This record gives sequence, C-alpha cells and structure tokens, in this order.
Amino acid sequence: MTTNVAVVKTSFPLTLDPVPVGQLHQRFVAVTGTIGDPNYSVWVNGRQAVVAGNTWSAPQVPVTPGGVAWFEVTAYPPGENPQPDPEEPTRNPVTPNSIATENNTDKPCRSEGVKDFQGWYSREEGVYVFPSGPEEWTADLHYTHDWHTGQPAYGREGDYRWNSVSGGSGCSKHFTWPPSEWPMLNPGSWEGDCYPGSGEWGAPAIAGEHCAVEVKEATMWTDGIGLRDYVRHAQTQLRVYTGGKPVPKRRSLFVFSASASTIFFKQATPPYNTPWLRDWQRPIPPQDIVLGDLGPVGSDHRLYKALPDGETHDVTPQVKNKEFYWFGTEMTPQKHKIFIAANGYLLDPERVRPEAKYCVGMKINLAPVIVPAVDGIQEKQVSWTLAKRFINAFRVWKPNQEGPPWDESCYDSAWGLTDFRVDPEWLHREQTRAWWLTGGLEYETKPITVGLHIKFENGQEVGFNLKGLLDMHQPSVEWVPEMYEPGVPHGRKYATLLQVKVGDFNSEDDRLQLGADSKSLFRGSFGCTQLIIRDSAPESWSDWRLDNTFPYISSTYNFGLNEKYGVATFVFGDGPDIPWGGYVADLFEQYFQFRPDTPGSIWVTLGKANWDWRARIVDSTTNPEGWDWASPPSFYHSQSIAPSAELPEWRERKLNLP
Repeated sequence: MTTNVAVVKTSFPLTLDPVPVGQLHQRFVAVTGTIGDPNYSVWVNGRQAVVAGNTWSAPQVPVTPGGVAWFEVTAYPPGENPQPDPEEPTRNPVTPNSIATENNTDKPCRSEGVKDFQGWYSREEGVYVFPSGPEEWTADLHYTHDWHTGQPAYGREGDYRWNSVSGGSGCSKHFTWPPSEWPMLNPGSWEGDCYPGSGEWGAPAIAGEHCAVEVKEATMWTDGIGLRDYVRHAQTQLRVYTGGKPVPKRRSLFVFSASASTIFFKQATPPYNTPWLRDWQRPIPPQDIVLGDLGPVGSDHRLYKALPDGETHDVTPQVKNKEFYWFGTEMTPQKHKIFIAANGYLLDPERVRPEAKYCVGMKINLAPVIVPAVDGIQEKQVSWTLAKRFINAFRVWKPNQEGPPWDESCYDSAWGLTDFRVDPEWLHREQTRAWWLTGGLEYETKPITVGLHIKFENGQEVGFNLKGLLDMHQPSVEWVPEMYEPGVPHGRKYATLLQVKVGDFNSEDDRLQLGADSKSLFRGSFGCTQLIIRDSAPESWSDWRLDNTFPYISSTYNFGLNEKYGVATFVFGDGPDIPWGGYVADLFEQYFQFRPDTPGSIWVTLGKANWDWRARIVDSTTNPEGWDWASPPSFYHSQSIAPSAELPEWRERKLNLP
C-alpha cells in the first residue's frame, strides 16, 4: 500500500484522517479531518464538509476511479463562498485565499462480482386417476434476475397452476434492487398481483456459478403420471482489480487460488453449500479450470501471474464440458510486490528513496525481494544490468603466492590485488554484489535492472523486468599546489659504494613533497597508493609493484559541527635511494584513493598522478668527493591529479623500499 501526501503550508493545521483501505473501492466514503480555524469552511472532492470546532466531516465523498484513491481537501476563509464547478464536480473550487492538502493512496487489489444472471422455467403437466374420475393439471413456475454491480437490477417470478376440476390460479411478482456495490448487496422491493400486492425483497442470492441445464422427465405416482420440463441458465461474472497506480513496465506477482465443484442435482438453486447438497457435488480437477482471461489453474489450485498495477481482469472460473458447477464469489489474490534491495533497502523504480544513497567503494549487495514472501518457487533465473562503472570481482594473492588465491573477504590481508573486473557469472546470481567506482560529488543516480524468471512447483512460470534507482556519491580530490616541493637527485660515494637518492642524504631537504585534499559526504579514509617499476644496479623489475604498504599513506575525514562534507588532507613525502651501483631509473604511479568505513568496502581511485627520476654517477679522480654525474640527473612530476577510476594492480610488493 502506497500513500503520498502533499501539504500546502498554512498558518493552521489542515488534515485528512486516513480512510480505511477496505473502503477505497467504494464509490462514496465518509471522511473526517481537522482544521486549525473553525471559522473556515472545508470542501472534499467537490463536497462541502460540516465543520464542528476544529474537526470536520463529510459523508458521501466520491472516490476517484482507477487504482489510486485521491482526496483533495480545501479550506476557505470567512467571506469566500465557493461554488461547485459543474464541469468538474469532484474538484474543489479555487478561490484567491483557499489552502489545500492532498492525499493519494493506492487501492488494494480485490475481486468482486460484476454480473449475475439466473433464470429458470419449470412446466409440469399430468393426470391424477381418482375413483371419481381423472383430473388433469399443469404447473408453470419461473424465476429470473439480472444483477450488475453499481446499477439498478430487476427480476421476476411467477407461479401458475391449473386443474381440470378446480380451475386455475397463480400470481407473479416483479422486483427491483437499488444500485449496490460488491459485496454490500442491498435488499429491494416487489410488486405484482400476489397478495398483498407489494413488499420487501431480499438481496440477490449470488453463489458464483455456471449453469446451463435442461431436464425432461416422466413422473409417476400411485394415483397418476406426469411430465416435467425444466430449464435453468445462470452465470456469475467475477473480476479483479490489481490496485495501485499504473507504472510502465512495473508488475507485481499475483497468486490466485481457485476451485470449483460439479453439481449433479440439476434443479438446485443457491446457496450450494447446504449440507443436503454435498452428496450431489464432486470437486473438479484444478487443472481443468481456466481463470477468466488469465489462464489455466495449476494442479495445486494456484495460478501465478505477473500483472501491472491499475488493471482490471476477468477472473470467472471456466470449465469445459461442464453444464453445472459453482466456484464461489471470492477470487481476491495475494499480491506480492517485487523490488530490488540494495544492502537490504528496497529501491524504487521511479525515484531515489531517501535512504538509497551510497558511495563509491562500498560493497553493495543486491537481490530481488518479493514482499510478502511467496512459497511454491522451484527455481529462479536472473540477469542483472548495472549502471557503469563498477566491478564485482577481483583476485586476492597470498604472501607466498602458493595455492589458489584467497577470496575477497581477505582483501585487507592481500599481498597482491589483480584482475578487478565485471564477472558475468555474478550477473546471473540471485544474490549479487557490486563495488561502484564512479559517482558524483552531489550524487549520481544509477539505474539498476534485473530480469527475473520464476518457475513454480506447479509448472507455471512468470517473468519480471525490475528496476531500482540509487544515488552514488564520489568524493572530490584536489591537488594542493602550495604543498608541492619537487625532489632533487643527490649522489655520493660512501666508502666504496656509489649511492644516489631523491633528497639530501643527511636531512629531509630536497625530498619530494606533495599534498592533496578531498571532501566526502561519507565517513572513510583518503589515501595514496604508489606503484613502482625500477631499473637499478641492485635490483630491477618491469612489472608494477606495490611500494611498501597499501595504501602508502592515508588520513580520515573530519566532519565539523553541522558541516555537510567531511574534509581530509594528507602530505606525501618520498625520497627513494640506491645503496650501491650508482644507477637508477624509477617510474611511479600514484593513485589517490578513498575507502568508506563500511564492512566489505575497498579502496577506489579518485585520480592519478605520476612521477619519475633518473640518476647515474661514476667514480671520479678529479672530484674531491670521489664521484661525478655520468649524465645530468632528472626528476619529473605531473603536478596535477587527473580524474581516473583505474584501480592499482600488483602481484608483488617491495617492502622497506628506500
């Protein structure tokens, strides 16, 4: 059940009390509410209410047709005398100083009787053989009614008899019923030539049936014989409202339960659940029943259907080759809404719900959820489509590299991380997951869809295309120019060893230094992960390896009092050196990353920078320090952070890198 309320702010309260959902399918309901100023007048859906103090009430308020009940409440100050609009009789008049509130409530699904026709005719004729002589006789009886929901209904019955000795007698009644709405059927009245000429007539007896029988039979008594001719036709039509507002491509699961019984006593009339009639009935196999325009019922008496909200369907049970059967009048299904849940929170297909807000790096578990749960499911097949950019799998390497890789739960113990990817196999799991890599500082809406195919134990199958919307936040990242200090290559001869370094060997001078800022709506950490490729005399490798720890450096976000964003800043310093050999060429990639402080989260990249340095020294006999540059050294840094969602990958890490 969905209820939306829009309130226009006023200087005093104007409210509408909830209307019981069971009444929302009625054409008219009584509504009540409150108002802050008893001098105002109140109208509801084109009807003027009675104001008593700070409460108001209105009987016979029209309910809007369709799957949503809409109520408009308008208050008018003293002196304004609104007049109804004959072209829009269910809308409240508009005046310069009127104020209003609205309430929109989804109507529940329900079934109802739409039509019921019953008509039968019986003629009997025969002869009695008495000692005084034969007596011929006839009896003509008939009954018919034709009822439609919400409309005046009518019917008639008659009883005429004739005897060759005593003559004829009989009378007939014509009855009418006022308009009534299912299931509250109103009694009516009759008039005719039967005594006393008019009177009350009970409400229609509607059992839910199909009848098309004809009986021709001879009758015999100890003192006579006769012939009976009996014909009866009856048909009840049922329909179901699926309830709610129609939304393109959105459907719910409806579970119908249907049964029917053959009636072998052809002269039976409603009600059919009387004890004496039980021996004249046999259950009809459920697989022989077709439920209106929805299709055949399963062997378990159930029919599973995927239907949109706001529709009407015929649910009259139909059985081939059966001339007389009854099925009752209750066909209201169980309605199951199906959503996509993100970390247990149900998503909406049309708007982002208040709590459907997430951030990059957060592990988001996704699943289709049926509310309420439904039994009888044999299997489900799913196919997910997620908005870019995300991953759902990666490889976690052990420190010794032996044996199969760890799973993602060992992320924080990883020696190496590779193969960040979208694994198609995860897109076909009912319970799937994703880590988004991109979003927006003020959120970016991500649509999620899943094709869900359900097979039930009775062999029936239904399919859904579900959609959900969520907002994804991505923190900002900014280069801080005033914090940047370029590195300066230095060389020296230490004993017999030729050494090179970024920065002074005996102080913190000339080391690389940089700073970065980030702001986030979510709590977490801001850090930098650095990968290195090295070519040097002591060691060389051509694949990217992790420089020391993961991340290399990090800080947490600080949220000030009443501040929307948390702010994080770090200062990065580095001064690699080569302990011997006098030669190095290093390449570095820096990944500026964010990690939320929620379980299962990962570090995601906000931006990248790169830097490198080269230096070569040789022994020198002319330089008093005993060494000289073989070629001019170089140092380069991009001095900016380029937006990027690329995740760093490595299988090896270099610990305690100078």
